[in-house]
Amino acid sequence: MLLKVVNKSAAAEGVKITLNGAREVDPLGHFAMLTGTLDAENSLAQPHHVVPKSGTFAAGIGFDYVFPACSITVLRLSLSR
Repeated sequence: MLLKVVNKSAAAEGVKITLNGAREVDPLGHFAMLTGTLDAENSLAQPHHVVPKSGTFAAGIGFDYVFPACSITVLRLSLSR
């Protein structure tokens, strides 16, 4: 399952995520994220100013996640129905 979240707020947002109908969720989730100011961009002078970050997080049928300020995040979860 992919969960895509945009936080355009200037503050991080913590949320409780509940996957109703899922019987089992792999406890290791993966994320990919872009963060920066709302006007951040790459340029020839700074080609790596905005770069994706990836990693893992503790997942489950219900879990908490904090989405950083000014971010686009994709959470990848493995689950069975």
